[in-house]
Amino acid sequence: MKRGVGFVTSCWLAKFLAARERKRFGLLGGFVSLIVFLGVVFPASFVFGQEWSKTFGGSSWDKVRALQQTRDGGYIVAGNTFSFGAGGYDVWVLKLSADGSVEWQKTYGGRDNDFINAIRQTRDGGYIMAGYTSSFGAFGSRDHDAWVLKLSANGEVEWQKTYGWGVVLNYDVSDVANDIWETTDGGYIVVGTTDYIGLHNDVTPGDIWVLKLSRDGEIEWHNIYRRGDGDDTATAVQQTRDGGYIVTGYVGYKFFVLKLKNKGEVEWWKSYEEGNMSFARAIQQTRDGGYIVTGYVDNLGGGGSNIWVLKLSADGSVEWQKAYSRDVPESEGIHNEHAYAIQQTRDGGYIVAGDDGSSLWLLKLSENGTVEWWRTSIGGDCRTSGYFDIARTVQQTRDGGYIVAGNTRCVGAGDDDFWILKLSADGYIPDCYVIGGISSPSLIKKTVLVTDTNTPVRDIDGTVISPPKSHVANDIQVTVSSPHYEENTQCYAAASQYTLTVSLTGTGNGTVTSDPAGISCPDTCSARFDNGTQVTLTATADDSFAFTGWGGACAPCGKDTSCQITMDNDKTCTASFNSAPSKGDVNGDNQINILDALVVARCALNLSGADCDPQSADVNCDHQINILDALLIARKALGLPVPPWCTS
Repeated sequence: MKRGVGFVTSCWLAKFLAARERKRFGLLGGFVSLIVFLGVVFPASFVFGQEWSKTFGGSSWDKVRALQQTRDGGYIVAGNTFSFGAGGYDVWVLKLSADGSVEWQKTYGGRDNDFINAIRQTRDGGYIMAGYTSSFGAFGSRDHDAWVLKLSANGEVEWQKTYGWGVVLNYDVSDVANDIWETTDGGYIVVGTTDYIGLHNDVTPGDIWVLKLSRDGEIEWHNIYRRGDGDDTATAVQQTRDGGYIVTGYVGYKFFVLKLKNKGEVEWWKSYEEGNMSFARAIQQTRDGGYIVTGYVDNLGGGGSNIWVLKLSADGSVEWQKAYSRDVPESEGIHNEHAYAIQQTRDGGYIVAGDDGSSLWLLKLSENGTVEWWRTSIGGDCRTSGYFDIARTVQQTRDGGYIVAGNTRCVGAGDDDFWILKLSADGYIPDCYVIGGISSPSLIKKTVLVTDTNTPVRDIDGTVISPPKSHVANDIQVTVSSPHYEENTQCYAAASQYTLTVSLTGTGNGTVTSDPAGISCPDTCSARFDNGTQVTLTATADDSFAFTGWGGACAPCGKDTSCQITMDNDKTCTASFNSAPSKGDVNGDNQINILDALVVARCALNLSGADCDPQSADVNCDHQINILDALLIARKALGLPVPPWCTS
């Protein structure tokens, strides 16, 4: 029986580093300062956002498989748990807010083992998941069936289906979904592997399997892509901009990339044959129409495995390819580096996530594959006991930082815990030394060995099989539970500065300045201020124009020309300037009548709801609005003689 208490434990600090380095962090106004991190100098022009590190887990194994930033700025995390659930391994999904706090969390499963490999937010705000199950397959625990679940925005199951072939001639068939992608028509593309035996019992276990599903999970088409000797699988898929699909994985333990048309027809299929074995884990179409693919390759000369990244053109030819490993002496033994995720970043480079056999690894690459910075987890003595950390997925977040998900045995509650890290754009967390690493090019060269590989590229002449539709199970009674857990956050770095932005609206002209200095709009309309700073904005209209009010974060200040706000997050204020109203035209209808006099009278008597602009209501310029102003406006409206009105 599983134990039902999980823990959210926090980032731990390497005390000897913290004592030495904490004093060195800081931002000094608008000047360039330096941050010294692990003996390496970093430029401090980057302003820290909200960074944190948390683990989620129970007393047993809990392993992350997928994570994505959601449209509300939070995160959806999915993986597999042996700590909670209905039996065996179950699927565990957590919805986190932007600061890492849990909004909801649920397990999904049955009495046997159930696994998830991918999760993505859908256009309706819900989520689609793909994996495999022994609890709900066609023939129970003897086989694995591919499993797809559609969840609502709060994690309720909207529908779920299994796909598989069952048991044929006493051969246990395993069908697995490794990745899923919502398509432009509202359906889904799924990739994985199948042990489909075929009509003539031609046993070739392990073929590439691609399924196109409708929005409710019905099979529209599915194909098996067979190279000939089995042991093949697809690990990742993305719909391409032309409506087709790009698929990667490995065939016969070699990287492959498969470009499909919209209905699954093969455009091209290539293998990349470096080392003894290579395994592709992730692929993305790049902004230039090509592709970036990563995984790992064995035995490039030094033993062990290396991270391998290939940049491909639109037709699959290699533009560049590099292997990355730790540059260590042979006396330290063989190191094994693995990559599981890659994404193109906004600057045109790439972020790669994986491990080196014991520690989490992050590599920031330039657009041509040069290492810009390298990060690794700092685990202390736990490494010597066979424990390790791993990064399974990484994504650049909207603030320019990174969200990383993986597993750890060095911190947490059990054997393996979910580990989620929100990192800055430079890949670390202020005052929280679970992440070390370097950015200095000279030190990178001494730490990370980069090898230009020259792999032969071969066209694959495989077989495409369009089998009869697999067994689809719809009536599944999955157990959904929300296990009790405890949250303890010790590693959290709130933003040290926030951005204040001013925009000018209306038909008139004017300026907005700030105290403390920084904003002088329309010349400089955005500035950063320390967390907690009280900023006073002052609106000044140009001649013949009037300030008519604040909007956005400054809206509570109304028409006051000065507005004070506290910087506790990024804020935007609008200031409206329009043509100055004519003297006496208080209601702005371009004429002076009794209504204007009545409005001024209400203002003079301080009646509820009365609102007068002094520029139009104070017609005698005595710097107050009173009954005399109302009487003068009334005489003017009735055509009676009035003394000349002031103009200022």
